[in-house]
Amino acid sequence: GDGGVAYEMERGLGVHGVRAVCVQGSDLVMLAAVLQQCRVFIPGDTGPMHLAAAVATPVLAVFGPSMPWRYGPLVESMYASDEEHRIAAEMDRLER
Repeated sequence: GDGGVAYEMERGLGVHGVRAVCVQGSDLVMLAAVLQQCRVFIPGDTGPMHLAAAVATPVLAVFGPSMPWRYGPLVESMYASDEEHRIAAEMDRLER
């Protein structure tokens, strides 16, 4: 699995004074509790991204080919400005 990668990231970030926590294998209740204590959560485009947003944890999600305005958390504060909302809506319209 990704346990080795997660451990290396946790160790590497710790060198820079950043506290990272690996929650691989946690159930949803435990994951939500951990996410609620985070100052920021930096996930990929995954279910835990939505869970973090649901417990009001700031999220800086990394998206690959998927569209953040379509698949990102449905939380107004996740966007930097109304202009970004307008651009995202226009991009979504153009894709249809």
